[in-house]
Amino acid sequence: MPTSAATLALIEAVGLRPGLFLQIQHRPGRRRRTLPDQVPAAVKAARLEQLQALLRDQQARSNRGHGGRTVPVLLERAGRQ
Repeated sequence: MPTSAATLALIEAVGLRPGLFLQIQHRPGRRRRTLPDQVPAAVKAARLEQLQALLRDQQARSNRGHGGRTVPVLLERAGRQ
């Protein structure tokens, strides 16, 4: 299984854009909840924060790269009035 550092390095290398990332909540009665070597909740939270910080940084860099440019926009339908 890849380490957290390896995962962050891969995301940095490919330039993954922000998306929805969250901790998986184990449901009672599910096998995964009883397996050994569970990652502590504090470690999960810290890893998630590192991932979200990296994604925010990548998004900010991307946004700065588009500053002052005119880009085409596709509108699917008229917005609310």
